[in-house]
Amino acid sequence: MADIIALILKIRSGDDNAFSELVSIYTPMLESAASKHGLDYDESFSELCMALYRAVVSYDIEQSEVTFGLFAKICIVRAVSDILRRERREPILESDADVDSIAVDGGVENALIESEEREAFRRDARLLLSEYEYGVLIRWLAGDKSADIAESLGVSPKSVDNAKARIQKKLREGLRPFGL
Repeated sequence: MADIIALILKIRSGDDNAFSELVSIYTPMLESAASKHGLDYDESFSELCMALYRAVVSYDIEQSEVTFGLFAKICIVRAVSDILRRERREPILESDADVDSIAVDGGVENALIESEEREAFRRDARLLLSEYEYGVLIRWLAGDKSADIAESLGVSPKSVDNAKARIQKKLREGLRPFGL
């Protein structure tokens, strides 16, 4: 346990190698959480690592009731739940769909353009917002309510509402030069 606390302190001081070491220690947990719920580990790896990093940042090293391993597992399971919830909301193209009629209607082209525009928006938003605000934005755009966002991030709904107000202000001011 002392080794993990030492790694946490190094990570908090900005040591990227320490986080890589922590990820290697907790890789079996990450893989298990993904496979247990039918997620593709490679596709969900970055989100699970973000959950592990949030666990590092928010873990109270002064308390002794909950080990970091258990705390990290809770954070990772929450991230898996978020991924699964988001996947349920995303429409999936049926394999027997008439692709030719979609292409004729411009559906594929429009879908690609929309996808590129969403990605550009996310890139710009990532530059303008703090990590916390960006996390709130992504969940907000996915349709989560403030209470659900607050629960997944381990903060109060009021904190999420305040973040939403800051997000709107920053995006309004920051995207204005781009004609948005």
